[in-house]
Amino acid sequence: MRTTAELREGFQRFYEERGHLRIPSHPLIPPDDDPSTLFIVAGMQPFKPYFLGVREPPAKRAVSAQKVLSNSSQARLTRGTSRGRTGIDADVGIWLLFG
Repeated sequence: MRTTAELREGFQRFYEERGHLRIPSHPLIPPDDDPSTLFIVAGMQPFKPYFLGVREPPAKRAVSAQKVLSNSSQARLTRGTSRGRTGIDADVGIWLLFG
């Protein structure tokens, strides 16, 4: 069985070999120029300046494994309760989103 580190590395290497730029995971605290949230809550959130046209993206194609913070309020708003999705009754979780 592969470890989580091996899965993460394999995923990112797959896309790197196909011309994607590997973007390191951003810290869970957003940069100072993004006051929209207190924590990184979506895998694509670090790419927000590129979507908004504020900054030029470093490459046309990118791959990342982004740490995100999830809480029970988000889970209820998006997909039901955290217990329903994971079987675990947890208020806060840290997830790793590949993209």
